[in-house]
Formats: sequence, structure tokens, C-alpha cells
Amino acid sequence: MRAMNPSSTLMIFLFLVGINLVVLAQTNSDWKLSRIAEPNSTSGFNRIAFTDMSTGWATSGDGVLFLTLDGGASWRKLSILPDTNLVGTFFIDRRTGWISGGMKVAKAKIQPQVWRTTDGRNWLPGSGFDGMFGTLNDVFFADSNRGWAVGAIESNGQSHGAIFCTNDGGSSWKMTFDAKVGFLNRVLVTETNTIWTVGEREILKSTDGGKSWKSSHREDNVDFFAIASPKAGSIVAVGSEGTILFSENSGDSWHSATLDPAARDNWYSAVEFVNETTGYAAGGFGGSSGLVVTRDGGKSWSRIDINLSDGFIQDIALKAGKIFLLGPDGSVASARTQN
Repeated sequence: MRAMNPSSTLMIFLFLVGINLVVLAQTNSDWKLSRIAEPNSTSGFNRIAFTDMSTGWATSGDGVLFLTLDGGASWRKLSILPDTNLVGTFFIDRRTGWISGGMKVAKAKIQPQVWRTTDGRNWLPGSGFDGMFGTLNDVFFADSNRGWAVGAIESNGQSHGAIFCTNDGGSSWKMTFDAKVGFLNRVLVTETNTIWTVGEREILKSTDGGKSWKSSHREDNVDFFAIASPKAGSIVAVGSEGTILFSENSGDSWHSATLDPAARDNWYSAVEFVNETTGYAAGGFGGSSGLVVTRDGGKSWSRIDINLSDGFIQDIALKAGKIFLLGPDGSVASARTQN
């Protein structure tokens, strides 16, 4: 449940503030367009996630988490900390979840952080990040205890990708790998000990639970922003310059997908699959939204006509037969998924 943003043991108490949903004009009968919050009310939205047909969350760049309990018909504003950037989000149910990002510390520096909740309301920061600077762009848990977070850490004036892991549900974290690339954007667990992460120019894979990592694929002129697995052994990675790659042998070899000509310039920030054959990739280019669909497990993709008010599509969430698209200004498009 996934519940492109390459940017204290105190309990963080959330307080609910009602906010009305502003409904925008529909582009066609298939899509419903709405907005989570008024324009300019936050510094930008990053991710969206749903745990069931009713409950969903959206993260923003100024420490505000938004919650819906009615499938996106209305949203509530959860104020966390004013000096935080909330990016990745992962929930295993409506009460248990994690958010990755960063928090401002001394001299306007950003410290990486992962917050956790066990009641859906109150959030605690994890330990293990003291003295570090950077942001964690994504978090993924295999179960309620084992999780991984990826992002970028600053060292000697340089930014490089870093991977953290936890074995206690996010109470404490340990940096386990320095990726030696500029940043990492997403992390995905496909099997018990098989983990993937993507970022600047590279797709990395671990087969021992994150203890060691190897490059599965590298392209010097491409940044990878998201990764998904429609079925065992099948992996799809998306990124800049209209890049959609697929592997059918667990990353031993990679191939370029066939794209609709109108979708070849897009930068793809998100990819999710409904089942083994049908999936969506989203992003945009030049102020226009980009959404494509595959019905053959990621080998070929066709363009879907949709445009959010801000153009670019930040993230995708799939749940209970519906697709949700999130724009950086809080605009949301939803529709029934295609099978």
C-alpha cells in the first residue's frame, strides 16, 4: 500500500482541522477532479496512499498530513510539525503506518527522519539520524517490524544516496548502505529478502534483506523515480526522458517498453499495478500531465487523456478498484481502474 521529491524523542501530536473539498470541473465522465486543499496552502504535495476504499493520506512539503475517511470525498488537515518535509508514506492498515522525510535542525539544515504511528493519529520520530543531514524520499515495510527507507544524505558537501533499515517497527534506524549515487527515490520489497531501490542513474537490488546491494541496471542519462512489480520475477522501473523499463527475469536483463509517441517526452514519477497485466505510470512534461496504461505487464503503454490543474502528476494510489492521481498543488483525479 503505497501510501519525485528529490528535496527529540518528543511525541508529535496531531490535531484535526476540518477542511472543505473544492470540486473542480470534470474533464469527462470517467474522471472526477477535486482538490485536497486550497492553492498555496502548503508548499507542495508529495505522495498519496490508501489502505482501504475509504481511508487515505496525502503528504506535503511543509509538515502537513491530510487524511480522508470517505474515499477522497473530503479531507482533514493534520498538523504535525511546521519545520518538516513529509515525503514517502506506507501503511499496513488504517492505524499502523510510517512517513519518511526530513526535519529542520540547527543552521537551517535538514535531518532525515521516519515517523511512525500505531493509532493513525499520534506520531513518533525514529532514532538513529542524529548528526546526519538530508531527506528520506521513501519508506517500505515488509511487516510490522522490518522496514527500509531511502533518500539522500550530505557528506563533505556532496549528496549521496543512502539506505536505512529497522527491525523494531521504526523505533530505531541504522544506515546500512551508501549508494554512491546522488539520491534514491523509491524502495520496494518483492520477496522475503529481495529489495529494490531506484534513483539517480541506477536500479539497485538486494537478495539478502538489505545487507548488501548490487547494481541491476545503470543508465548515465536517466534518473529513476519509481519501481513496481506486477508479479514474481517481473519488475518495471520508470524515470526521466520518457523512460519505462521492464525485466522478466528478476533484473538479470532489462528492456525498453514500447510507448505511445505522445508519451515519450514525459518524466514518469510513479508506477503502480492493478494486477499482473494492468498498470499505470504517471508524471508529465512541459506543464502537461502524463498518464499511460499497460495491459501486458509493462511491455507496452498507451496514453490516457487527463490533465491536472498543475500539470504534473506526483503520485498514484490504487485501491478497491479505483485509481487516485495526486498533483503537487493538491489536485486529485480519481476513476475506476481499467482491467
